[in-house]
Amino acid sequence: MKFLHDGIGAFLRLATVTAFIFVGHLLLSGTALSATYGQQVVAGVLMGEAEGEGIKGMYAVAEVIKKRCELKQLSPLAIVKEPKQFSCLNNITPPQLIRKHWRKKSWSQALFIARILYNHPQKLTNYTKGATHYATFIPYWAKNKKPTIIIGRHIFWDLKRI
Repeated sequence: MKFLHDGIGAFLRLATVTAFIFVGHLLLSGTALSATYGQQVVAGVLMGEAEGEGIKGMYAVAEVIKKRCELKQLSPLAIVKEPKQFSCLNNITPPQLIRKHWRKKSWSQALFIARILYNHPQKLTNYTKGATHYATFIPYWAKNKKPTIIIGRHIFWDLKRI
């Protein structure tokens, strides 16, 4: 009987440790459990706008969001929710955007970048050299303007007037 009791105790201890490790992994791996709503929306925007450009493209979009935050004195969430500024949010709500992307492989990378943008914006990369705008074509507002960089299909400009 003592053997059975010790076996159950060991099993319960192992189950508790396993559950703790699993929850800890979830919290550290970039799941929605450890992210604010704003961080999740920004991560969705990073994926919706630049998932195809990889991590460098997502960092570049985060830099544009950061620059607009600085110029307008708004939060990243307020910036991405501005009408017609981020095409991935045209005709879709932020919660729908999150649901669209959160199970994808690169979600944890996008969420990691969003957390940096929110918590340590000074640690973001500077691939775009202060760009405030980007597009996959040359729009009317960028005619005769020199791009700061091109990353994949995205062209970035520092226009300051936003």
